[in-house]
Amino acid sequence: MNKKLIKVVLTTILVFAMNVTAFAAGSAIAVVIDEAKGITKDCIEAKDGVIIKSVEPDITNPEALKALESEAKDINERLEKNDLGIVNNFKMDVRAQGSGCIVIYLGEQYAKKIAIVSHYNTKEGYWTRQILKISDAGEISPSFENFSPIYITIVDYDGDISEFRKTTGIFQTEKGVETKDNGTGSVVDKDNKNDTSKGNSGGGSIDIPSPSKGATYTQSSGNKSSGLATRSVITTGGGGGKGKGKSPNTNDGYGVVWLLSGIIICSALTMVSLKKEK
Repeated sequence: MNKKLIKVVLTTILVFAMNVTAFAAGSAIAVVIDEAKGITKDCIEAKDGVIIKSVEPDITNPEALKALESEAKDINERLEKNDLGIVNNFKMDVRAQGSGCIVIYLGEQYAKKIAIVSHYNTKEGYWTRQILKISDAGEISPSFENFSPIYITIVDYDGDISEFRKTTGIFQTEKGVETKDNGTGSVVDKDNKNDTSKGNSGGGSIDIPSPSKGATYTQSSGNKSSGLATRSVITTGGGGGKGKGKSPNTNDGYGVVWLLSGIIICSALTMVSLKKEK
């Protein structure tokens, strides 16, 4: 095989590997979203006059999913940068009438952990966030002006919310939510700032003044079935974290990235060597 043919083959491999590497890096986050546990209707209780019409334990809106990849990537990268692991991810699509608080049961094993509640603004086309501390009963009570896809990231962090914000740069951006206290021991992000003029799908958290709030309620527990969150203790398998500083289920994706990166480097070095010989 002559050197010219070798060069053509290596160039083809190089281009292919670069494209697949870019795809694999993005697909790692897509896997995390796809394998997040679905939350069912029996894990939710409406407050403030909200009437829940339906709860889909998945997110199927194409626009929401596309924007969620950027949202989840931003959160994951900020957590990894600060050596904070993700315990689990949950998702659902809520259809409801009214605005206000809903109580979401996640599981007692997550008590005192931080929950980042990402909410898709269907009208504007971007994701916003609320930051809450899970109660001893394993519940959070975010408030919304409207209802649509929700994605929850549970962080392996037992400190207070203000320190979490300072450490990670992850801020609350949900607009117009109201702080309430249902006496359940859950801590809400009372003193945070928010603004939804830009959303989070572009990668950056926002810290522009405007009061933000949340609330909590207590209820019973249940069990895990087919990856769905139900009213018993939910195990942390499937979508669970794989160690500090690592996002769940991304190891395989990043392994492919490293492998292909190696191929790219080897191909490039060989091409340089052949050029020098010529």
